[in-house]
Amino acid sequence: MTSSNTQTIPSPTTPLTTSQKVVTWVPKVLVGLAVLIFVGYLLVYVYYAVQLFRFPFDYDQGEGFELMDTILFSQGEWPYRGNDSYPFYSSNYPPLFHVLAVPLVWIFGPQYWTGRLLSFVGTLITAGAIGYAVQRGGRRWWLSVLSGLAFLASNYVYHVGALFRQHMFMVMLETLAVVLLAVTIDQEEKDGRKRPWQLLGVMVLLLAAGYTKQLAYTTVIAVFIFLFLREPLRAIKWAIPFGLVTGLIFLGINQATDGQWMLNAITANLNPFVPGQAEGLYRQWFSLHIVLTLAAAAYALYQLYFERLSVYAIWFVVAVINGVTAGKWGAGESYFATAIAASCILSGLAFSRLITWAANDPGPTGTRHFGPQWPCHPSSRFCTFPGLPGLPPTHAYANPGAYCHGSGLSRWNHDRPADLMLSPARSGSDPLRGFSRCIVAGTAAE
Repeated sequence: MTSSNTQTIPSPTTPLTTSQKVVTWVPKVLVGLAVLIFVGYLLVYVYYAVQLFRFPFDYDQGEGFELMDTILFSQGEWPYRGNDSYPFYSSNYPPLFHVLAVPLVWIFGPQYWTGRLLSFVGTLITAGAIGYAVQRGGRRWWLSVLSGLAFLASNYVYHVGALFRQHMFMVMLETLAVVLLAVTIDQEEKDGRKRPWQLLGVMVLLLAAGYTKQLAYTTVIAVFIFLFLREPLRAIKWAIPFGLVTGLIFLGINQATDGQWMLNAITANLNPFVPGQAEGLYRQWFSLHIVLTLAAAAYALYQLYFERLSVYAIWFVVAVINGVTAGKWGAGESYFATAIAASCILSGLAFSRLITWAANDPGPTGTRHFGPQWPCHPSSRFCTFPGLPGLPPTHAYANPGAYCHGSGLSRWNHDRPADLMLSPARSGSDPLRGFSRCIVAGTAAE
């Protein structure tokens, strides 16, 4: 700007009041404390896992079965066999998790820590995927870190995550599939180009999750509901080959095991339903994850009424409904792990949206406060902000006698904060086009 109405603003000279300092620093202190607490939870979880790795015997009644499955696979045998002949053993779990543990058994022998390590690493990857999803949607590192650590801090994840059990590895594959789907659809909607190879990756992850544990059908249902709501024909086109490949693998294993795969992996898992067990586990899950659950549910309702349902919202709802299967005889609290992963992502995005709204919401005087106040001369229409190396001057409207807020003023793009504070000045165009608010007297210019 070269107009005589333009003024270059010096550094702010008015010091912050005590109340302003408190308002500025208290949230930072609270966030820092929250991160430290959840890092502490992580250290406890890691210590627990390391101690389990050193424990040479089964810590959970199911670990012996998991190790036996892995031993049989390492010997080139199927674990799906009749119970009436030696070794009088059969497995009722899909093969992938045990097959992945086979190389460790070949190298180190039949040790419980091999599968425990695989499961533990799976929980860390899940937490990383959760943090990535929240960071991509909210752009607040501390909230992304807390969302990922909240998953590892769950009582259920702590209990099962470092055991030689395949459930948490299934949750890892489910989470990766859903996050990859969300990224793929977002990219497609931004540039209009289809990405079939990325969607193929989603299908491969879903297939792998299903052949890690049968309960992954929950995420498969959620993914295809989401795809059908967005593009029905595309959902059908992907569902047909996905179903064919899943079915062919199933029939191949069943043929190779003389029908024992169907008998043990499907029929043997159709156990009686215990209503009291389902109710008790629902109550326990809700009481232990009340903040995550309520925030996720509220954001899912918000999307239903005011936006489009995201894949995370659909995933959360389907997973919570499927928690009823925890009432089967032989089931347990781990059946809620998928719902916990979904709630961590959805609640993280919900809190990010809430923070964005609060930062953008005018106070009683209609003034939005984003940072230090930079005084504008009463005769100036524009204020020019220096100090952005390599960029042209930036400016914003300012009414006479008003204050422009400098370093804290952010541009928002679909509720995501950008790195650049203010739009570069463009002659002959609206200087406010392309970024959001500048503080003016009693109002906010859009």
